[in-house]
Amino acid sequence: MRRSKLKFKATVICPKCGKTLVTESAYRDYPLQCLNCDEDFYFMEVNGDEYNTSVFLPLDKEDPRIQELQEASNLIKMKDDLFMVSFHDFRLLEACGWLKDHVDIHLENLLESGEKIQKYVFAEDPCLTFGCIIDEDAEFTADALEDTLHRLIDEGASRYKIYELTRMIHEDGNEALINQDDAIPVDLGYYITGNITLI
Repeated sequence: MRRSKLKFKATVICPKCGKTLVTESAYRDYPLQCLNCDEDFYFMEVNGDEYNTSVFLPLDKEDPRIQELQEASNLIKMKDDLFMVSFHDFRLLEACGWLKDHVDIHLENLLESGEKIQKYVFAEDPCLTFGCIIDEDAEFTADALEDTLHRLIDEGASRYKIYELTRMIHEDGNEALINQDDAIPVDLGYYITGNITLI
């Protein structure tokens, strides 16, 4: 079974640079990573353990199963759709496949070391912001859209979630849109339409 590679912020900091460490929703030799230093750490290297370290998870607060875990004190609501859970319980939720079905995918959770989110808007609706993942020192290209699309699909993102995060639409049911002059094919039947303005 393919393991998710989403990354979530933890309540420990890097002993080298002071940035917040992340953990990956897949079993690894090292439980903690610093995306800034591109280094991995054991708990003993950051004066922590899986019981006094917590992980922040983006979850749908309206999901009744989320509410059940809150009532059982396994999850603590922080703000909006962000919840805190102990690292120990985080691994239990990962092991039973619960995370895969309930985590709300954000682009921030897909970043690797040396990457950033390039945000962009469209002229017809500049109030809505979208994004894709690129290398920190790279220019925005269509390849970045394709790579971001594949990462989202690999994590099981729905077509609606892909549109919500990137504004890429699938050709099914959107024939009129993808036949417009400004429609750009990305991959796997997905297109992006309109003039992109980077922000």
